[in-house]
Amino acid sequence: MKAFYQNRTYNKEVPVSAALIKDLDFVAHWHTDIEVLYVCEGSIGAGINSEYRILQAGDISICGSNDIHYYDSEGMSSNVALIIFRPDILNAFKHWLSSLQPRSIFIGRDLQISEITGSDFSGQIRQIINSIISEMGQKKELYPQFTDLRIFELFLALFRQLPSYYADSVRNPDDFQTASDIKPMQKALTYLEENHAQEITLEQISSEVNLSRFYFSRLFRKTTGMNFNVYLNRIRADKAEELIRSTRKSIIEIAYETGFLSIRTFNRSFKAIKGFTPHSLRRAW
Repeated sequence: MKAFYQNRTYNKEVPVSAALIKDLDFVAHWHTDIEVLYVCEGSIGAGINSEYRILQAGDISICGSNDIHYYDSEGMSSNVALIIFRPDILNAFKHWLSSLQPRSIFIGRDLQISEITGSDFSGQIRQIINSIISEMGQKKELYPQFTDLRIFELFLALFRQLPSYYADSVRNPDDFQTASDIKPMQKALTYLEENHAQEITLEQISSEVNLSRFYFSRLFRKTTGMNFNVYLNRIRADKAEELIRSTRKSIIEIAYETGFLSIRTFNRSFKAIKGFTPHSLRRAW
């Protein structure tokens, strides 16, 4: 799993990923794709850049290109629909909506938007999303074209109900500057992706992104939802799980290869994060 900057691959016919997922949990990451989450049942935590919300059934989050985002299911249960697609899928429609570039937003019952009209706006969005998932799953004739149309329909519905969101989305992208705090965090997450197997201290990574240790620590927690050491152990455990499942390397080899300094620390951290031991995973796999 490449969790920090995702260079997602799609099938060659349509650059879209669509799925129903139970209890989605994913550490902070970023990519150029646009990501739409619709909560079908239950509740889930979602963070985009420095904003965090608990989303309930019927709520929506949209993450725009290059924004840092994560999902948290600790202590919660949910079923969500997740649609991810490349921004250029909307290029074909730009002769209608010039400079279309959807932006990040939460749309939920805790965010009162007076512009929303109609009695079943959430139901309309869910119907469109279900149609996208159905097209991607069944792969009937012309499904790439129908999937493209459904994605465009999704944003047309949002733009109609949320005029201010539409106004933001069609502004010239050159007018938008990535928030000054987001670029250092993108750089930090990329650095962790490339160097997680090495010993990394808070002082080292804060220096790497030219921020003070105190400010970096506070900003990192606000952006990712966890402190630096917890995050680092989480991504190392994710990498270790991937290696246990995909290779026959020994547990000791994997522990040191993913950046843990001792097998004892590895076993303790892995179980605390995953809820099971590395050896039990190896036996089951």
